[in-house]
Amino acid sequence: MPYPKTSIIIKYWGNFDEISKNDSVDVVYVVLPNSMHHEFVLRTAKASKHVICEKPMALSVKKSEEMIQACKNAGVRLLVGYRLHSEPDTKAAMNFRNKRNSKIKLVESGFGFPISDPGQ
Repeated sequence: MPYPKTSIIIKYWGNFDEISKNDSVDVVYVVLPNSMHHEFVLRTAKASKHVICEKPMALSVKKSEEMIQACKNAGVRLLVGYRLHSEPDTKAAMNFRNKRNSKIKLVESGFGFPISDPGQ
């Protein structure tokens, strides 16, 4: 199935909050330093635009919950940018979840890296 035609608009407004006035903007992808995710997700929700936020969502669970609630209150979608949907290992893990009568009862995994600058 072919993908629908899309258009990407890259424009500098000088003032981020003016995106609320532009009907051609449907979604904002927040790819700023981690410490700025919270602020810009809230500002994007306030502008009534859908949001894709790069990982990690925020520097704390509390801030992540505030971001989720702000998007719910604004009636916009909040997604987390995740690039591994089609990776073979991810697909294999999803297949375990989808199989009936599987003998596997628990899969625990982790993936991470240290961030040396907590204000990043």
